[in-house]
Amino acid sequence: MEDLTAYTEVDPNARMTVTSSKANIVAADRKNDRVQLYKDFGVDSINDFRINFDVYINSSSETNGAIYCCCMTGAVVDWGSVSETDCIIQLEERPDSEGRISIQRAADIGMDYTLVDLNTVYYCTLYRKKYSDTVYLYIYSDELRTTLVDSLSVSGCGETTLYRYFMAISCLYGVSGAYEFTGYVQNIQWVPIGGGGAIMF
Repeated sequence: MEDLTAYTEVDPNARMTVTSSKANIVAADRKNDRVQLYKDFGVDSINDFRINFDVYINSSSETNGAIYCCCMTGAVVDWGSVSETDCIIQLEERPDSEGRISIQRAADIGMDYTLVDLNTVYYCTLYRKKYSDTVYLYIYSDELRTTLVDSLSVSGCGETTLYRYFMAISCLYGVSGAYEFTGYVQNIQWVPIGGGGAIMF
């Protein structure tokens, strides 16, 4: 299990509380609040990966309130600086009291998403094969990951793309619309992949 207290934290407006296993976000305004929690693995260090993590979107979020989580990037990013080969997971409250979990490249490029219930924990697995152009996101309703809610994917990340940063949390800082997000990401665990090449802890 990742120790999130060992990650670099950026949170000048005190919207995030971090424990060893959980990053809890309260009323983070996607336009004005810079909220980031990340780890630097070194240049071109991340290739293939399988990462388990849990997400929760609280109904106290405002419609269109959103946050990025569990992102693979080449730099420390927010909405305005994401590369087209970066892999981004976005949590968002949508109209009609629904949540949305999406995977995308950069800001809304190649987005694949599913609608989910608010106030509900979802158990996710982010997966990329070694030197694959496609990254997959599997979403389950149970901790054992036996009941699949949906499987999402994004292509175009680039077969030769290698990542440097794992961003447990990254904001949409600077995007239009001051909508607040409340929710959390927890229990981040890197899982070994057979065949070598995966980062393992």
